[in-house]
Amino acid sequence: MLRLRAAAKKEQETGRSQFGESRRSALLHIQQDFTNLLKSDDYVIEFNKKPDGSDDLASFIVKIIVRRGPYATATIDFLFEIPDTYPIKPPKVHCKTLPLYHPNIDWEGNVCLNILREDHSSALDLSAFIAGLQFILQEPTSYDPLNKEVGADLERDPEQYKRLVRDSLLGGVVNGRQYTRNPTFKE
Repeated sequence: MLRLRAAAKKEQETGRSQFGESRRSALLHIQQDFTNLLKSDDYVIEFNKKPDGSDDLASFIVKIIVRRGPYATATIDFLFEIPDTYPIKPPKVHCKTLPLYHPNIDWEGNVCLNILREDHSSALDLSAFIAGLQFILQEPTSYDPLNKEVGADLERDPEQYKRLVRDSLLGGVVNGRQYTRNPTFKE
């Protein structure tokens, strides 16, 4: 929050936006969204850096600490990229914890979350997108999966699916694919 105020103060003093004129509206929405995000034990936000070393408020990583469900105790990272047209257009969100054995996240990190696409509304803020990601990690669904292979595993045998999630988070091989151990995951 202090970084947001510092950026706004610098803009006011210099008369120039660090984002350029086309980003002013998006910046205002981003600032408001970050103001509304409460401190949480369920996620951490890390800003990417610009070439000058300052925080890039339009590009950041959200590290979600999953509290329940098959991914409980794992930390899953998502890259948020905020377009100039935000909030009219949703942020682009990609999973950076790859590969991830999940029916709603494909092998490239694309995320199937309806509010990022067809059900997007400019009334949604960043906390809604984070809550949506938390939900799909806690309650994965095989209905209309982005990753058809994993979705079929979940549909066929939910208990076996949970075992395969555990094996993947522990760095095992699942269905011929090697996974990287998730450092926070505990059995």
